[in-house]
Amino acid sequence: MPLPEEKTVSFDLWPHLLVVEGPREKVGLLIAGLYDDEAIPRDAWTAATKERSRRTYADLLQQGGSEKIRQGMGARTDLLAVTIVERAQRIGLTSFRFSGKSKGAI
Repeated sequence: MPLPEEKTVSFDLWPHLLVVEGPREKVGLLIAGLYDDEAIPRDAWTAATKERSRRTYADLLQQGGSEKIRQGMGARTDLLAVTIVERAQRIGLTSFRFSGKSKGAI
């Protein structure tokens, strides 16, 4: 059986991976803040979710109470990864960044 000529699978490369940890509502607040910030392109970051929309996911998290969770995230640029870490710290979340250069908790 010959292989199809057109692409059948696509994927994104996220060179800067992050994990944020803390209460569900604060993680939701972080994601909602990134989503609503018009200065940050929406295709420049991601949050690991099964929901169709990051905004819907953020709303669900904000309703979820204070249960502690870990949330995987990705950023295309170093500057955006630093921005996400700074915002996470500002609202009291613990951040772990994996970009090949830094190690451990920030």
